[in-house]
Amino acid sequence: MSKRKADSDEHDPHDAAIAELLTLLDPAPFSTDVCVGALRRAKGDVAAAAELLLVGGGTSQPSTSSWQSAPASNSAKRSKGKGKGLKQWFKPPKTEPSTPSTSSITSLRPAFPRPVSPPPPTPPSPGVDRDASAAGWAALLSRPVTDKPNNPRGTIHLASPAAVAAANLPLAFLPSPLTPSFAAQLFHEMMTESAKWGRNKLYIAGKAVESNHQATGYAREGEHWDSDGPVEYFYNGKRTEAKAYTPYLDKSASLVEDAVNAYLDSVPRYPLEYRGRWRANACGANRYDGAQATVGFHSDQMTYLGPYPTIASLSLGTPRAFRLRAVNTSDPAFAPDEPPRTYEVTLGNNTLVLMTPGCQERFKHTIPPQRALDTFRIGWDADGQPIPVDEQTAYTSRINITFRFYRQDFHPEPSPDGLRSGTPYCKCGFPTLLRADQRGKARSALGVIRGSGSVSNGVVDDDMVYFWQCQTPMRTSDMKGCGFFKILDMRGEGRGPCCGDDPDVGKVVEGGAPESRA
Repeated sequence: MSKRKADSDEHDPHDAAIAELLTLLDPAPFSTDVCVGALRRAKGDVAAAAELLLVGGGTSQPSTSSWQSAPASNSAKRSKGKGKGLKQWFKPPKTEPSTPSTSSITSLRPAFPRPVSPPPPTPPSPGVDRDASAAGWAALLSRPVTDKPNNPRGTIHLASPAAVAAANLPLAFLPSPLTPSFAAQLFHEMMTESAKWGRNKLYIAGKAVESNHQATGYAREGEHWDSDGPVEYFYNGKRTEAKAYTPYLDKSASLVEDAVNAYLDSVPRYPLEYRGRWRANACGANRYDGAQATVGFHSDQMTYLGPYPTIASLSLGTPRAFRLRAVNTSDPAFAPDEPPRTYEVTLGNNTLVLMTPGCQERFKHTIPPQRALDTFRIGWDADGQPIPVDEQTAYTSRINITFRFYRQDFHPEPSPDGLRSGTPYCKCGFPTLLRADQRGKARSALGVIRGSGSVSNGVVDDDMVYFWQCQTPMRTSDMKGCGFFKILDMRGEGRGPCCGDDPDVGKVVEGGAPESRA
């Protein structure tokens, strides 16, 4: 993972690097000065700076001004940078060595949860009441990370679906259900549609950030409309209305939906996963033009997807790298078996990959900038007719469509009978954001026992907890918001059915109360 250029000419590239680093670290409460210091030590490499902070050794706190002045040390190597200021730290990093063989991947210890021995005894967790005040929870979640120092390690390149499976990542490559000619038609349609797409704008750590790629949302007509028109959803803290599926997009959604359900029928499920057919009733669409069009490390928002979502990502056009990295935890009881590593796969034209349950809960992903791109020549026209080789157009654009299942039990409005809650509102007067306890702080406070990863009756024993949180910091420069925090209560909020429900007694697994450490 290399550094990222400014999202646009209006934005300082150094602010963009800090913003991307804060995004990668979120929700860990590192200050801007700490991030500045880590970026300085990593010479502008966002990935290396994140590793320094997440695994330790990067918590010194130089000021922003001292970073910008970049004083020379006694070493000859560093004295060469004297007088160059901040920009010297943002030179392109040296190429990282790749992991050469797929066979070596099989020996990697996975970061994703699997059956484990009981963790060693840990100090008692704080006695935090489930109904603790918002201020108490906010204080709990802002505790600093105290990981032991370690050195950053290079990106692991996975060259095949078999290598991905051997690394035990929450990804699954499926054969694309789209024929090459139909994929070309969809590419043409989306390239035309993208002329109307905009750029995402949000605040990260109080800084205004604009994406350097185009994006929009679509939804299957009939599933997100009521008598008054489209249902209002919120994304990045802002009200949004999804466009209706286009003809080719609608057909693609049906094909992908069948492929995803066939896959889900063949694997164990997670307790709070939706029990029923997965539906591709919404999607995000993104267009990346050129090697510097990127999106930083992030986890997808879960407010309408609910716990343990499956997201189907369809790539069209120019191949691009996709990177995935586990989020380190604060409580050793929930830490990965090994320090987090960054994994990379290449997503080519007409590639379908699933981000499976656990991906949004325990990992972040990115489309990084690249030094160069392979051009993509399209072999069929908008009508699906072959194009002679000497007449084919070359593109350096990638269209990415992420099909999602907006669960009915996470509809933004409460059910008419009042039995199911809608999206909770915070004190700021806006809908809250559903988040997973990536850092393990809520689980630690609740005394949750780490899941074994074992499978019983087709359901994985897992420990993840979810909560509703104020998302005002994403829509304004106010970094604190109102402090609203509420553990997701599946039963109390009338949500489900879920794969972990007990069909015999109608018991619903509660999102905020897995088995506790007594």
